[in-house]
Amino acid sequence: YLSKLIVYPLKGGKKSTKQGQIAVASADQLKSVQQVTDAAVLPVAAVSTHEAPRDLSKDEKSRVIYNYLRAKNRDEKFIGVRLARNSRKEAAEKAAKDGTGIKKAKK
Repeated sequence: YLSKLIVYPLKGGKKSTKQGQIAVASADQLKSVQQVTDAAVLPVAAVSTHEAPRDLSKDEKSRVIYNYLRAKNRDEKFIGVRLARNSRKEAAEKAAKDGTGIKKAKK
């Protein structure tokens, strides 16, 4: 892979011939480059997230969708914070039960 990789210089007047472990291509190499335009080189599967139309359920009709979606987004956003809080709470309960006396973490 690296033997076929050609790195173009970032700026025309740059003196550096190396970027990391890969050498920057010389002017002769840049002239002989042929662009690969075949779509099968890196095929990308199109993922369809479209849901077919359906009737609303009784539960969906009765709920306020805006508030429901905000609650779902908030739950997803703060899942790490809530997990950390629960683990601290469990550790404090275990410490109180064992009598080791670990103090609660400050916020």
